[in-house]
Amino acid sequence: ELVGGTASGVAKIEAVLTNATSGLGALDFYTANSGYQPRVRIDSAGNVGIGDTSPDAKLDITGTTEQLRIAYETADTNYVSFTLDLGGDLNINATGNDISSPDQLALTTQGSTGGLLIGGDANLYRGGANVLTTDDTFNAVTSLQSGGTF
Repeated sequence: ELVGGTASGVAKIEAVLTNATSGLGALDFYTANSGYQPRVRIDSAGNVGIGDTSPDAKLDITGTTEQLRIAYETADTNYVSFTLDLGGDLNINATGNDISSPDQLALTTQGSTGGLLIGGDANLYRGGANVLTTDDTFNAVTSLQSGGTF
């Protein structure tokens, strides 16, 4: 156990034996907040858990508020944040006005051949069929093809 800081009980790093039979261990990082609170764990598989002492992926972030923020600068005024809510819905919040892709943007369900795709030509596609053609200012030129539905 390593304990550091000028005041006693500020933070610590601890080696933890997670499976005595196989000799597996983890490394836990704690900070003080009314006693030591575990903040980060690196398990024997190299998975990192932030707010999670049993990470299931290379990076596993668990929390009830903003889980990931990617910032452009150190002033932290231009960023995008990602939050997964209790219902499993993903919230993407960007401080700018755009979420863009260099080619196309696809919204599909796992294993689906349908979904919505906004092509690099700014047209809307569903299931591979063009359902909305737009001009350069994203005004509709033609709408749903015959038999198409939303």
